Amino acid sequence: MIADLSIEQLIEQYKPRIKKTFAADRQFVKAEFTNDGSHIVTVGYDASVRLWATDSDEPQQVSLDESHQGWVTGLAVHSTNARIFTSDSFATLTCFDYTNGTLQPVWSNSEAHDGWIRELALAPDGKTLASVSRDQTIRTWDPNTGNQRDAFQGHGADIYTVAWHPDSTAFATGDAKGNVIYRDAKSGAIKKEFDASELFAVQRLQDVGGVQSLTFSLDGNTLFAGGCKPNNGGNVQGVPLVFRFDLAGNQPVERLELGVSSDVYVRNITMHPDGFMLAVTNGNPGIGKLQFHRFGDDKPFYVNSKLLNCHHISLHPNKRDFAVTTTSRGSNGNGRPLKDGEYVGSHSPVHVLTFDPPAEEAPS
Repeated sequence: MIADLSIEQLIEQYKPRIKKTFAADRQFVKAEFTNDGSHIVTVGYDASVRLWATDSDEPQQVSLDESHQGWVTGLAVHSTNARIFTSDSFATLTCFDYTNGTLQPVWSNSEAHDGWIRELALAPDGKTLASVSRDQTIRTWDPNTGNQRDAFQGHGADIYTVAWHPDSTAFATGDAKGNVIYRDAKSGAIKKEFDASELFAVQRLQDVGGVQSLTFSLDGNTLFAGGCKPNNGGNVQGVPLVFRFDLAGNQPVERLELGVSSDVYVRNITMHPDGFMLAVTNGNPGIGKLQFHRFGDDKPFYVNSKLLNCHHISLHPNKRDFAVTTTSRGSNGNGRPLKDGEYVGSHSPVHVLTFDPPAEEAPS
C-alpha cells in the first residue's frame, strides 16, 4: 500500500524518467493518449489537430488536420472507440475518427457556442460530451451525431473547465471567479455549489485567477479544484492552490499549496490509481513544475522543475507512462530576435515519462 511507504520509498518507486519526446515547431495546449495508448493527440494555438504514433523510438506525426480556424483548446478522447473531440476559440466543435491511423472528420458544428469553447469532457461511459464556454453556458451533446441535448446556465462568468463524475451521472464545472457547480447530468439540477473564490482576485490591471482544473477522485467521493491564490494582477503572481472538496459536504476538507508565488497556476490534475495526485504548474515564462502528492502529506513527495511551462498531463492506459505538455524556454510571444533579425517562435515539446527503470536496470 502506498500509504505505508516512506518518502524515500515513494521517490524510489515513482521517480520518473523521460522516455521520448514529441516535438514540432508549434505551440500545443494539450496532449492526450488514445484509449489504447497507440497514439497521442495534440491540439494547440496553430488551429491544428495532430495524431502521433507512440510505438516507435522516434515518435512520428502520422496525421494532421487544419480545419479549425481558432485556438484549439478543447480535447476529449473516447474511452472505447477510435474517436476524439476537439473545440476552438471560434466556437467550433468537431469529432474525428482515427481508426486507420489518420484523422477523418465525422461531424462538425461551427456554432456550438456563442464564443470560445474553453474545454470538453466526455462521460466515462462514452455516451455524453460536455462543453463549457466563454458564453457562460454548459452544453451536452450526442457524441455519435453531434446533436445538442441540453444547455445549462448558472455561473454568470466565463466557464473554464468541466469534469465528469466516474459514474457518468453528474459533472462539475468551474469558472473564472472561482465558483464550482456540481450538477445532475440528465436534468441539469444543481446538486452542490463549492466556494473556490480564493482562486480569484480583482486587481487594478485585470481580474486574475479562476478554476483552471477540475477532477474527481477515482472513487467519486472527492472533487479537486486547482488554480492559484493571486496576489498581483500585472505580471500575474500567485501561489498554486488545490482545494479538495468532499461531495458529502460543502467546505473544502483539504487545501494544498503546491509552490510559491512565481509558480502561479495549477494547470492540470490527474489521479493515479495507486493513490496519489499528479499535477503540473506554470505561470511566468520558463517556470513550471511536475509534482506528485500523496494525500494526507504536507507537501509533494516529488517535484521536477526542469520541465518548463508545464500545462497539461495525460496518463497512459498502462498507468506507468504519462505525457506532459510543456513550452519552450524563453516563450514570450514572438520570441527573441536573433542577430539576423529573425524570430524564434514558441514550441511545445510533449515529453512521455515513465515510472519504469531503463531495460538494463530492470530486475532479471
